[in-house]
Amino acid sequence: MIILNDRSRKNIDDCIYIAKTLPEFFNDDGIKKISKDIEKHDVYIDSEEGIVKGFATINIKSESIAEISWMAVDKRFHRNRTGSKIMDFMAKDLKEKGYKILEVKTLSHIVDYEPYKRTRNFYSKQGFMLLETIDPYPEWGPENPCDIYIKII
Repeated sequence: MIILNDRSRKNIDDCIYIAKTLPEFFNDDGIKKISKDIEKHDVYIDSEEGIVKGFATINIKSESIAEISWMAVDKRFHRNRTGSKIMDFMAKDLKEKGYKILEVKTLSHIVDYEPYKRTRNFYSKQGFMLLETIDPYPEWGPENPCDIYIKII
């Protein structure tokens, strides 16, 4: 079941725990940013019988554009449609609220790093299109070029 903005201490702790178990995606700085953003951004959580399977946070950029600021799925639930389920619910909810475009930033394809190849593949399968690559991306530093993907919702 996807829930929106249930910021119970358990849900927040579980979301942060998931990110901490994915060091190939999230470093300490990322964990700190997730901890702050989850309190102020909309958060979609896939939870079943009290177990948080995954989450995504949304940063509203304008009246028509929403951005996935963070997304993570517990490793136990990778490749079982948890991410797709969150994405489907989130896109439908955002569209109903009047948003037209969903954006996400991720480590660029010009970096040969397997975990993010899977991430970019996931977004492509979800209907996202590569808009542009920014290297260096100012907020991420010179070793982390950014691919910006968009999806028309």
